[in-house]
Amino acid sequence: MSKVDARLLVAIGLAIGGTSLLWMSRFYLDVSFRFMMTTRIVQSLALAFLFVPLNTLAFKGIEPAQTNHASALINLARNFGGSIGISFASTLLTRREQFHQSRAGRGRAAAERRLFGLRKSAGPRARFDAKFGGHSYESLSADQ
Repeated sequence: MSKVDARLLVAIGLAIGGTSLLWMSRFYLDVSFRFMMTTRIVQSLALAFLFVPLNTLAFKGIEPAQTNHASALINLARNFGGSIGISFASTLLTRREQFHQSRAGRGRAAAERRLFGLRKSAGPRARFDAKFGGHSYESLSADQ
């Protein structure tokens, strides 16, 4: 019925998708638009090699009377997998954010201790700002 094995097309799609994700791991703040666009085009090409062959493989061997049930199971698995993936990525992002905030907090606490020490020796206005949270710290931290 088909001239090319669907498993081969899926393997090609996974290889192309993996290549695009590997390229995306090289993103940084000053990455060019052309490089970002190229990686997205390659990723889109990979999706074309994945979805149609996967559906072909999923419905292979299913009797025509059972295609409705098979379609429902495939959609359930797709939604369930997407939900698990999103929750995993969200959890990972939250944990890394907490990690980085805790590391940044340690540096900020040390900077505040040094700044408070400078304020003590700077005179009455600096001591007042240090005690009552004046604008001296905010203006210094905005310059960094």
